Amino acid sequence: MKRTWSILTSVLLAALLLTACQAEEASMASVDIGDYRVQLESAAADPYNRVVRYALTRKDGREIDPDFHFGMVDSMGSGYYCYLPSPDGKTIWLDEYKSHGESVGKKWDYMLTLEDPTVGDEISKEACSARCQIPVTYQMTQLLREKQQFELPLGGLCRLTSVKISPLGLHLEMEAPTMDLSDLSEQVILSMVMEDGVIHSLPDKHMSSNWSEDDETCLVTCEVIFDRLLDLETVDRLGICGTSIKIRK
Repeated sequence: MKRTWSILTSVLLAALLLTACQAEEASMASVDIGDYRVQLESAAADPYNRVVRYALTRKDGREIDPDFHFGMVDSMGSGYYCYLPSPDGKTIWLDEYKSHGESVGKKWDYMLTLEDPTVGDEISKEACSARCQIPVTYQMTQLLREKQQFELPLGGLCRLTSVKISPLGLHLEMEAPTMDLSDLSEQVILSMVMEDGVIHSLPDKHMSSNWSEDDETCLVTCEVIFDRLLDLETVDRLGICGTSIKIRK
């Protein structure tokens, strides 16, 4: 049986991830935009991936103007946001999924900036920023004992040099033929086989590399954020373009 995990279509799964680290353990000075306020509510992180929930409310506790919107930018990581309004209309949760190609160490430390806040036709040109600190709540386990080769579907050999996993996500390092990253991302097919035989495909990933057109190969990093916290005891192995990697228990 094969299933696809899709983070993009699952707006409620952040509630499962974000119970790992409440806002008391993470920190962010609240950001005010006129009558509105953004605060960090909860977070979960490993050294390469983070999932953070911010809460947008009105200072007076009233319902949020449906015409209110703004841009959101931070100084570390690549990823996307999901927006989820509360049933009472008084809060908009902003669930952030971000990955970074290099380990952040013990914590994520970045500046969050809110840009172009707008209500109807009224536009404020002033951006508001706050410093965020998210502790790493999950460490990663190295799965590779030695480097492994695998072949891309359209031809070309890659060599895995590191595969790490946490309950939150994956981090892979590989030597790959120099090509456009979007093409490489489409060819690197990831899956996870559970102890009960169910196979989950992992289509949503973040890749980065440093290369030039003169290089025949380049070092590529790849991150995946799972759509729920995993009990690694239930995972049997990873699949990477047909190559299997056993999960260390």
